[in-house]
Amino acid sequence: MSYIFYLFFFMLCAGCGIKKPVYIENFQQKEILAKYSDLPDTPFLVTLQSIETVPDEHDQVQLFYTTMMPSQELADFYQQQMERCGWELLAESHAQDRLLYYTKPTQICSILISENKLTIYLCKKGA
Repeated sequence: MSYIFYLFFFMLCAGCGIKKPVYIENFQQKEILAKYSDLPDTPFLVTLQSIETVPDEHDQVQLFYTTMMPSQELADFYQQQMERCGWELLAESHAQDRLLYYTKPTQICSILISENKLTIYLCKKGA
């Protein structure tokens, strides 16, 4: 009988000692994205790959995505949606890649669209 007690006790201790994965990075990414809620949602065929920020400061952020959308469709989407969210298009480049440069009273946003990649850079003015 005592063997069963010890077996149960060791199983309980072993089960409590297993660490569950902590998704801090995923939580931080969601927190950063929520902070920039004045940006439009990404299109359906766009997948977030990574977020880069200045350590302990989220006033400058780069969002890296992969996409299967054609560049022109992606540019059209952001031109419509950024305006809807209150951003003003200041400049646009159609060189090798597509670059859209937007501003708000206190923020700057550049959107770089290249083959199968999308990069969004956000910062406060003066940062």
